[in-house]
Amino acid sequence: MACLSYGQVNPLYARRFGKTIYRYSGAAHYLEELQQTDLGPKIQWAISNARLKERVAARARAFDISERKARIWSLQKQRCQARARLNAGELTHEAFNLGDATLEARVQAEKEAIQMLQQEASVAAADSDVELHKRVEEEVLAKHEKAISNTEAHLLSFSLL
Repeated sequence: MACLSYGQVNPLYARRFGKTIYRYSGAAHYLEELQQTDLGPKIQWAISNARLKERVAARARAFDISERKARIWSLQKQRCQARARLNAGELTHEAFNLGDATLEARVQAEKEAIQMLQQEASVAAADSDVELHKRVEEEVLAKHEKAISNTEAHLLSFSLL
C-alpha cells in the first residue's frame, strides 16, 4: 500500500468514520424531532385508549358477576335436590351434611368473589375523568422523557468511540 501524503485520509478510516457520522446524524435528527414533538395528540389518543380499556374491563366484570350468580343459583339448586334426596331416603344424613357443607362453601366463595368484583367496579367508577387524564398524561410524558434520555445516551456513546 502506498504511503498517504499529508491531507489524504485512509479510505478504511473514512468509510468507518462516515458510517459513524451517518448513524450519529440520524440519531441527532431523531432527538431533535423528539424534543419538538407535540404530545397533545398522543395524550388524547392515550386517554381515549384508557377509556376504551376501562369500558372493556367493566363489561368483563359485569359478565363475570352474572356468570358467578348463575353458578350460585345452580349450586343452590343442587342443595335443594340433595335435600329432596335426603327426604326421599336416597341419602344418609352424613352424606347429605358433607355434600351440603361443600356446596355451601362453594356458594360462599362465589358470593365473596362477586363482592370483590363489585368493589373493583365501584373503585373504577369512582376514578374521575380528571384523575384518568392526569394519570395518562404522566405516563405519556414519562415514556417521552425516557425516549429522549435513551437517544441522548445513544448519542453520547458515539462521542466516546
